Amino acid sequence: MLELPVILLVQGSFQLPIVYQQLAASLQALGFVTIHPRLPSCTNTDDPDYPKTTLVDDALAVRLELTRQVEYEGKTVVVAMHSYGGLAVKPFLKTSATPNADGRMFLIGAEQKLYNDLSQQDASLWASRTLPSSHAVQTTKLTHAAWRYVPSTYLICENDQALPRQFQEGFAANAQAHVERCATGHSPMLSHTEMLAQRIHETAMKAIPGPAPSA
Repeated sequence: MLELPVILLVQGSFQLPIVYQQLAASLQALGFVTIHPRLPSCTNTDDPDYPKTTLVDDALAVRLELTRQVEYEGKTVVVAMHSYGGLAVKPFLKTSATPNADGRMFLIGAEQKLYNDLSQQDASLWASRTLPSSHAVQTTKLTHAAWRYVPSTYLICENDQALPRQFQEGFAANAQAHVERCATGHSPMLSHTEMLAQRIHETAMKAIPGPAPSA
């Protein structure tokens, strides 16, 4: 029986994990096991020490799950990264979020930037649930670029009001990624859940190891 890859969801900043629950359920309906590690930069944002949270803390949370699945469980893993989850969002953070003196950033205009292709009611609901982010995540020095070692696919959201198409195209080209496109805003996991699940499914199937060559 064909064993499907595990799908590791790495979320964007400013949002609760619940934003990705519909996508996880759709992937599970397609037969995938999904894992969604809690990112420290999206957790316990009221803690006095929260502003000290950096990209390193988030990377370690993701690495822990990858290590568990690959090295200890022997699984093939496909990582589905959204926005900040792909570590390619500094222009978005600088233009869309304002840091407070205490080191927390708050997103401005979430309804339009993140949820522009949802109904007004739904956009307002999700905007009311956004979180602050630690400003320190912007200042962390990157030490590795996974795209240098692992093939990647970039789904360009052509109606994205947070990260304009030309920025996405630049990121995809820099990563030498296979490019696909959709006509959604920044959050297709909410506005076009089944489409996104199917796109991830198609990409994940390409990651399944083929049979070993005969001697």
